[in-house]
Amino acid sequence: MKIDLATEADLPALVADMPQQELLAERLLRQSRGDGQLLVARVNRRPIGMVYLWREPADEPEIREHLPEVPLIMHFEVLKEYRGNGIGTRLLQDAEQRLRDAGHSRVALGVNPKNQDAIRLYVRHGYRQWPHGDVTTDSDEYSIYVKALG
Repeated sequence: MKIDLATEADLPALVADMPQQELLAERLLRQSRGDGQLLVARVNRRPIGMVYLWREPADEPEIREHLPEVPLIMHFEVLKEYRGNGIGTRLLQDAEQRLRDAGHSRVALGVNPKNQDAIRLYVRHGYRQWPHGDVTTDSDEYSIYVKALG
């Protein structure tokens, strides 16, 4: 498995397995401006997982207030047939290392409170739920987890 930055050329393959064309195109645009990074995990050049590192101020006021300048892990996904094989762990560790290398000391992410598999993964890797309650966005409600990258 290889993890690297997504490119425009990856969009058709990403969309074929992870149908979020508008979102992915928008994340690639942000990446081109230096506002974040869209990482892709590949097996035999096929995208099997992705994660976006959001380095801009958060859209949600609660996150901006309590976690100013803390990057966010977003759109973390591994194709169903590849789950349970350590792909998510490797993708998460790669994302965290890139943030460490960029000088960040903490990272945060939001997860649907019903997604217990994801929550177990994050807690196993040192993420702790923040004490400020869930955050509601336009599309969903998220529990926020934070990790020190020391």
